[in-house]
Amino acid sequence: MPGPDGPAPSCRGVQFSNPVLVANVNSALDDFAPEISSNGLALYFSSRRAGGVGAKDIWVATRGAASATFGTPVLVDGVNSVSDDSDPFLNLDGRRLFFTSSRTGTLGGADVWIASRPSDSSPFSVQRHVTEVSGPTDDADPWVSADGLRLYFDRREAAGPVLLMASRTDPDGTFGAPVVLLGLDGHSPRMPSLSVDELEMFFTSVTVGGVGRHDIWVAARTSVTAAFSTPVNVTVLNTPRDDGESSLSRDGRTLYFNRDADFGGGQNADIWMATRTCAP
Repeated sequence: MPGPDGPAPSCRGVQFSNPVLVANVNSALDDFAPEISSNGLALYFSSRRAGGVGAKDIWVATRGAASATFGTPVLVDGVNSVSDDSDPFLNLDGRRLFFTSSRTGTLGGADVWIASRPSDSSPFSVQRHVTEVSGPTDDADPWVSADGLRLYFDRREAAGPVLLMASRTDPDGTFGAPVVLLGLDGHSPRMPSLSVDELEMFFTSVTVGGVGRHDIWVAARTSVTAAFSTPVNVTVLNTPRDDGESSLSRDGRTLYFNRDADFGGGQNADIWMATRTCAP
């Protein structure tokens, strides 16, 4: 089924290679919440490393080709504050960076914000608090469809986390009221990352049946309005430790994620990657 940005990726399922650390990106402190750009040349992520503005900041490492090693990470200009800033998601044209922040003005402990820039080579400057989807608890981990019309994120409710989706009719407009994604009951899902056609979703969960504590799971659906199928544990990626915060490349072939993830306030989180066996 074609997606809003072209044909569906040829890769599906859980047939990943053994994970490896992403070279030249990780530090001695926590590095987490990776997000690969649509062209595969920029890896945005959160870090507690020295040189930032707050306790958690958003950094980026770039490379000249998708097969090359990333260069030395730098702090993303025009995004970070003295509060916690994390969970970056770069939209298709590279002009909007969605992220989670606990800065002044949030309605809960953390909310979704957007930083904008005039071109993908300019620094970010304009920031918008996405108040129309913000609740009294944490709203985090944004993921946005290729056409900019659907925002997926998680909300940390008292009964446990839920995944929500909010829609709009204009990629420059405001979002409507968020609704809960169907088919994930009992899985306490967090941190969504979808395929370009939005029919496959990786997420993080502590649900029974996992390999460790937080694990990476995947679920599929037949259309963007259908419920997701029963989630499957991606066992090759998971360990007895915390694994999660995944980011799927646009061709569906590479998954970036965390091991010893930052969920509990810092456990020497590092960024890993694994490739998937795909149809030609």
